[in-house]
Amino acid sequence: TYSATGKTLLLSNGFERGNRLSKIAGPHLQRLRQRIGWPSDLAILDGEVMLILLTSREFNVVALNHKAGARAPLLTSSLGRAFLAFCDAEIRESLLANLLSGSGKRRAKGETGRRKVVQMLATVRSNGYATPDPEFNKQSGAGLATGFSVPVLVHGAAIASLSVAFLESALTTKQAIKSLLPPLQEAAETLGQAIASES
Repeated sequence: TYSATGKTLLLSNGFERGNRLSKIAGPHLQRLRQRIGWPSDLAILDGEVMLILLTSREFNVVALNHKAGARAPLLTSSLGRAFLAFCDAEIRESLLANLLSGSGKRRAKGETGRRKVVQMLATVRSNGYATPDPEFNKQSGAGLATGFSVPVLVHGAAIASLSVAFLESALTTKQAIKSLLPPLQEAAETLGQAIASES
């Protein structure tokens, strides 16, 4: 059988789920951008990766550039970590079983890998936000940029992740957490409420 994947977002019409969520989320991302001055991405689960549906990035700062349709790994990106930590427990267990058992670039094998991932996700839940794996951040081409993500919750479970990106030359992570995390969490909460009301 055949089914549409996230790459159909790169086509002119996209697909239903992404279009619907993008329409709801667009104004929220724009308001957040105006409020904090830094760009954000909204991503949903697509197989075993996070698919960026919508971005408020302007393509004039090379270190912050990428487009809707880009993908981020679940275990090492902040978007993936925020989703995994707060998604439905059954979904999380199913994803972890696949991510921790096979081979390939996005895998983390064995019980040691599982313990580390479970501990990392517990830290994300405790903090309320996720940061990317530093090595992934370097290899992803982020360069001088970094960021963090929070879950978008509907009925208590993550259905998406919302991130903020900033230049490390402008803000330390500690400064960014202090100034950018509260408005990011507020935007995610408001977006989650808007999505729930449309369901």
